Amino acid sequence: VPSNKYARLDLVIVDNKFRHNGVGRLLLLAGITYLLKNSEEQLYSISCLATHKMVENVLTEFSF
Repeated sequence: VPSNKYARLDLVIVDNKFRHNGVGRLLLLAGITYLLKNSEEQLYSISCLATHKMVENVLTEFSF
């Protein structure tokens, strides 16, 4: 598999009035699920802003 088959989730923005309701988590998981489902075995890597605490928590929760 060529190493240039990657996806990058750079920015998940949730309006202040919708924060702390799981919207960002849902968007992140929907993006990852879409990539995994539609890229099959061609996907080499998914890059996320893993230093953000919410992203770190979601990725840890799902054993990434």
